[in-house]
Amino acid sequence: MNTIFFKKQIKRLVGQRNVFLLLTLAQSLAIVTLTFALKSREEKVVLIPPSGPSYWVEGSKVSPSYLETMGVFLSDLLLNRSPSDADWGNEVFLRYVDPSSYHQIKRSLSSETQGMKHDDTTLVFHPNQTSTNLETLTYTLEGQQIVYITPKQSSPSCGQSLRRRYTLGFRCQNGKLHLISLKQETLNG
Repeated sequence: MNTIFFKKQIKRLVGQRNVFLLLTLAQSLAIVTLTFALKSREEKVVLIPPSGPSYWVEGSKVSPSYLETMGVFLSDLLLNRSPSDADWGNEVFLRYVDPSSYHQIKRSLSSETQGMKHDDTTLVFHPNQTSTNLETLTYTLEGQQIVYITPKQSSPSCGQSLRRRYTLGFRCQNGKLHLISLKQETLNG
């Protein structure tokens, strides 16, 4: 009688073991599948600033509003300058430059700042047209660049107006746009 009882108990335990083994295999398969799904998927981060449009970043992709906001911010620092705020503007501008382009852009900004201080010139840019390209991460703006030159004597300042196009190239790294290139073209007309 004891052997029949023990055989029934062993049979029941083997059945429970098989059910738990099947559940464990199913869970293991689910974990492996989810791991591969998470590795191939990039996280999308949505940022909602206190003012202005919200924007998102997903890996190396960004929303058009983020690219435009950074383009407007950096172009304003770069294209609207006077000798008194040029050093401060350079310092803020260089915070957003990619390390691979940092020294080249810093040299260019420093020489421009020295020229502005020497000639006592002020730059004012009036954009007419702007565009963004999400595939190449570029922000382009066209407009009138006015250079005001203050002569050393007491005569009034004079200005020179040029039609220019600026293209700012970016790279997205860790959810932040870094400036990697800056192209300036003088247009006819």
